[in-house]
Amino acid sequence: MILYMKRFTFFILFVFLALASQAQIIIIGGSNDKKAPVDSTGKKLPTIRLHGSVYDSFTKAALKGHITLMHRDSTVVDTTTCYMWSWGTSDSYYEFYVQRKPEHFIIKAECDGYHTGYVNYDMRYIARNREFEMPRILLKKKVEEDSIFAQGMLDGVVVTGTKVKIAYRGDTVVYNASAFNLPEGSMLDGLIREMPGAELKDNGDIYVNGKKVDYLTLNGKDFFKGNNKVMLDNLPYYTVQNVEVYDKSSKDSQWKGEETEKKDYVMDVILKREYNRGVLVNLEGGVGTDDRYLGRLFALYYTDHTRLSTFANTNNVNEDRKPGYEGDWRPANQPQGLRSTKQVGLNLTTEDQDKKIEENFSTTLTWSDADDQTRTSGERFATDGNIFSGSESWNRQKDFRFSANNELVINVPIKLRMGTNVNYSNGNRTSESSDSTWRSGLINRTNNLGFNKYRTINLNNYLYWNGSREQTDVAWSSPGDILICSMREEDRNLIAPRFLISSALNANTGLSWEQALKRGATYQEAGYPAGRWRLPSEAEMAYIVSRQLDGTIPNLYATDDQYWSGSGRLMTTNTSGNN
Repeated sequence: MILYMKRFTFFILFVFLALASQAQIIIIGGSNDKKAPVDSTGKKLPTIRLHGSVYDSFTKAALKGHITLMHRDSTVVDTTTCYMWSWGTSDSYYEFYVQRKPEHFIIKAECDGYHTGYVNYDMRYIARNREFEMPRILLKKKVEEDSIFAQGMLDGVVVTGTKVKIAYRGDTVVYNASAFNLPEGSMLDGLIREMPGAELKDNGDIYVNGKKVDYLTLNGKDFFKGNNKVMLDNLPYYTVQNVEVYDKSSKDSQWKGEETEKKDYVMDVILKREYNRGVLVNLEGGVGTDDRYLGRLFALYYTDHTRLSTFANTNNVNEDRKPGYEGDWRPANQPQGLRSTKQVGLNLTTEDQDKKIEENFSTTLTWSDADDQTRTSGERFATDGNIFSGSESWNRQKDFRFSANNELVINVPIKLRMGTNVNYSNGNRTSESSDSTWRSGLINRTNNLGFNKYRTINLNNYLYWNGSREQTDVAWSSPGDILICSMREEDRNLIAPRFLISSALNANTGLSWEQALKRGATYQEAGYPAGRWRLPSEAEMAYIVSRQLDGTIPNLYATDDQYWSGSGRLMTTNTSGNN
């Protein structure tokens, strides 16, 4: 028994050492004298542990705060300094050991550059608890003066300094927005065009020093992800404090606590403190001749924990580019015909005070109407009489596009991340053309008429917990192919018109159904990337075996062997079909 316990202890120690080496925990200072309370004779009293953390109220960055634990009457019980460490993301931690009895405490947190914060805590129902987690302490940063010129007096000499436009903080490039002089009414796109080394394309793509920016974020959070032009065209320049460019770990890597894929190249727009709370509204409108119009609205509501923004624009002027930038405004790029566009969007990002639950939702609706008409005429000279030709074409295309993305993150009691992405489009195209040639009379005439209608929908669901992806994607289009994931009992009798199945990967070689699902979801081969494979339904397995038996397809399943189905049943193949 003693030998067994030694081996077990050694195994536990080995596991912790392995985890520590993989996670690369970096501890940054801190102190904590665990002073156990004693009675008048010096005997130690029963204790309970109180622990908590300190963060920036806006950025949620961990702070190395100095913590004071006090009684209700503000008498000091103990003091300590937060430990700081990094494990995928930075964190702080402090703890106290107090006498095991109901009591009211006041916790004071102090940190350089921040206002002092206080939290009241009633320790009432102790029961068999060994520890209690204190409410997260959020400290507000002291406001600093933000102006282009800073002046100071030194023995009668006035020293005037100007802010630099660009600075480097480690691997991060920091652009100081207040150091740029832009015309009144400029938006974020105007600032980015002026930043050294930055290039902005017409479609909203951003390049910094020749490298494409993967994501444009606002205060470290997604903002209409994948649609940079919403922020570029609507966020006023004067609200921006800094623009930071850096490599950031992907969400999957942050979730798993290790770098599992290439980092994202991110441009993060940091707002000035005074614009982190309140309401911001930006309006633009205009009318012109020939019934031309343009209108735009952008509204932003911001607090420390919630951001709600909406935008809307409509125009029929065909042009959303601006001349005078990099010489790339060319008439050849201008759309032909008459274009009418209407677009609305909504983005909501919110979290609770302790950042235990986070919600991110965005949606965009777009209506477009394109009307193109073309007329041509020609004349060919000939000795026996000139030949005339003429043609006329008309094209009308109407489209509606809808997209919605929602992600919910729950950090306690277990890490859970789930999301849904929906994309829908519906449109039709009508075309008509006529060509004719004639001399003294009609020689030839051709008429064409066409109509095309389409409708597509794409649905993507995902579910992660503790860094593991356990749910597969579901996508379909109508009319056309249907891809289903047979993870429900009612799907066992369904057969998709076209599907990619992981055949031999679901063989029962000692794997559980969940392990077979993972193997199918991660399988890939030339021309078919991971994420498109799945376990077949029971009806699909029966159909495949029947086609094997009549020689229509090669053998995908071995005879008299067991395979997992998508519904979770273990199936056996035989010469008579599927059981």
